[in-house]
Amino acid sequence: MCAAVLQARKSENTRQTILKAAIEEILTEGIHHATTINIAQRAGMSRGAILHHYPTRDELMHAALEKVLLEELESFKELTKQAKSKEITLDELLDHIWEHFSGPMFMVSLEYLTAARTNKEIKGVLMPLARDFNNSIEEIWGTMVPDPHLREATLHSTLCMMRGMSLQSIWREDPGFSERLLLYWKEQIRKSIEGVGD
Repeated sequence: MCAAVLQARKSENTRQTILKAAIEEILTEGIHHATTINIAQRAGMSRGAILHHYPTRDELMHAALEKVLLEELESFKELTKQAKSKEITLDELLDHIWEHFSGPMFMVSLEYLTAARTNKEIKGVLMPLARDFNNSIEEIWGTMVPDPHLREATLHSTLCMMRGMSLQSIWREDPGFSERLLLYWKEQIRKSIEGVGD
């Protein structure tokens, strides 16, 4: 293997280490308090090494956002394959979606969503990736809910509910509450789908 390839691989590994540290910093400290100094400490490298790969804090924050959303998008693309081949049920799909919204990566995304309200650069990075993510979920949902009129209402009410449940978990530490709501929602979705054509 030539030196250039080895160097490129080493640089990519370093970037991934930096991005992982940045995401951890955003999750624990929030995007406005995340500093390159703290990220360097988490990554176990110098601030100079961070700046070599990401010359500005904004570039690093944007790259971390892309990593979060692209990884989530890839996981949902895999779900799409499973849904099309009938490898998962609607209940299992709802569990996967809730896993996304109740996990740490959604909380990181939430930091960016809040920042995007007043930061056009972050919004510019966020919007196309968010569209791809939403398109992926819509594609999966379409395999489960073929009726076009029901599809939009059931999908978007599900997403709105799960976002709300996730936000509520910030101040309500009661996993059982979310589990009960999810069970209730699964039942409502099943009833809605089964009621089509009645």
